[in-house]
Amino acid sequence: MKKGNDALKTSLDRALEHLQVEIGALMDRYGFPRGDPVPLESRRDVPRLVSTDETPVPAAGKATSASGDGAVIDEGRSLFNIHCSHCHAPNAVNPDPRTDLRRLRRRYGEDMPRVFYATVTEGRPTNGMPPWKAALSEEAIGKILTFLESVQREP
Repeated sequence: MKKGNDALKTSLDRALEHLQVEIGALMDRYGFPRGDPVPLESRRDVPRLVSTDETPVPAAGKATSASGDGAVIDEGRSLFNIHCSHCHAPNAVNPDPRTDLRRLRRRYGEDMPRVFYATVTEGRPTNGMPPWKAALSEEAIGKILTFLESVQREP
């Protein structure tokens, strides 16, 4: 919502307060976590490899590939479906070209792993994607990347 639109904010706050019971039921139905929120500040306790352009790349993403272990791809798919599918569709099968992650290789070529990692860890707040660096481990990010590498396709 646009900053300074206090009337809309007040209206939304009232609507959300009125819908708390329904929201709670939907959270239960879809298994939405009810625990403490995950802090989204930077994680400094995780070692990272650095690519030639100094952009961090997850160690697991460097060590795995789509042609690698099928179990890693399956784990990556599962992690993707848990953490990413609410915006990018289950199994990354999304008809919307803007959020279709099966087109990453086409869009970014050899930079795909670097762009993926930067986007996942730092987010794209102006596009509605939060940073996931505090919520996902390096290993999990690498497995998700491996899964996404396995589903890349041409238009």
